[in-house]
Amino acid sequence: MPKLLTRARRLARDLGVRYGVLPYKRQWVLSPEDWDREYASGKLGFYGSFRERGRYGVLHAYLTARTEPVRLLDVGCGVGLLLDRLAGVPIAEYVGIDPSAKAIEAARTDRGTAGSFHVAHLPDPALGKFDVIVCNEVLYYIEDLPAALAKLHAALNEGGWLLTSVLRHPGDIALHRAVAAEFDIVDSVLVKRQTPPMTGWTVSCYAARAKSAI
Repeated sequence: MPKLLTRARRLARDLGVRYGVLPYKRQWVLSPEDWDREYASGKLGFYGSFRERGRYGVLHAYLTARTEPVRLLDVGCGVGLLLDRLAGVPIAEYVGIDPSAKAIEAARTDRGTAGSFHVAHLPDPALGKFDVIVCNEVLYYIEDLPAALAKLHAALNEGGWLLTSVLRHPGDIALHRAVAAEFDIVDSVLVKRQTPPMTGWTVSCYAARAKSAI
């Protein structure tokens, strides 16, 4: 009975978020120290597993659509796994940021010659502007999503893209709605695993919205 009640509450919240009655809330709350422990323990090794390649494949396909070399920002880069999957992508410069000092240390050790890595939650203006920003499984960890999206938009060059990968979860439609309020949707693909565990992701490409002339 308690399990049924918990499921009913989750369903009610999901419906409330989907229809705009309730605001979107981040799904998982982890501090930088929590992330450090997760990386140090090896629990996040599955991010680089074969089962994660489907969503990386869509991100790669979007990136190869860029015809000119791009300055790319990888938000929540972890140990830099995306950098290993950029073959054929026209990259002028790769920059990765992550709140975990442990992850950034590992990224610098293993991949530091191919890109630069910084401990940060969101882009600092000092890093400059980018042609493509990738948010790969990070948006549902952000506390103030609208403010974060505004910062991401401000860090994009004119004509820039925001690429997102979002695990399907209660309220994810509201999350996508929040992103679409700040960016223009270009394309979106559902990647759904057909073998256990039956995980699914929505991988999307958004364009920086042109600023209105004053």
